[in-house]
Amino acid sequence: MRILGYVRVSSIKQVDEGNSINNQIKMIKDYCDYMNYDLLDIFIDQGKSGLNINRDGLKDLLEVIKNEKIDGVIVYSLSRLGRKLKDVINLIDYFNKNNIRFISLKENFDNSGIMGKLILNIMGSVNEFEVNQLGERIRDVKKYKKNNKQVFGGIIPFGVNELKGNLIKNNDEMEVLK
Repeated sequence: MRILGYVRVSSIKQVDEGNSINNQIKMIKDYCDYMNYDLLDIFIDQGKSGLNINRDGLKDLLEVIKNEKIDGVIVYSLSRLGRKLKDVINLIDYFNKNNIRFISLKENFDNSGIMGKLILNIMGSVNEFEVNQLGERIRDVKKYKKNNKQVFGGIIPFGVNELKGNLIKNNDEMEVLK
């Protein structure tokens, strides 16, 4: 079976440390060796969010699928493929239409049977839920910090200064604003 691998990390810190990418690659290679699959290539997206479907490594993978006879795509985890349920479903649907087996190691399933398809939909929903929940927590923390006159990210607004994580009114700049 001719297989392509795909790995991704979201943060620059993960890119710098290299552990996550290396672990994903090792797991894919080990699985393919064990199953006696012909791993043709592993496509990598470093420092790319799974919320954005326009990733160079993913685009390259899809291009190879379009132009070569590929039997399967393997990822370490479904979340590496994408974080939006709609995007994941569209990718899996594309694989299905092209008779490409999709394998996710961490969740221990593939798209070749009805149980795998059920698990895929459940896990895709869970991934999207996790992203939405994280976004809510971040918004809540920013709102709390803003309400308590603390630095909450981004550029410090004109009229205030930052002092030990707190926003302090800058009277000179406030006069300019008036």
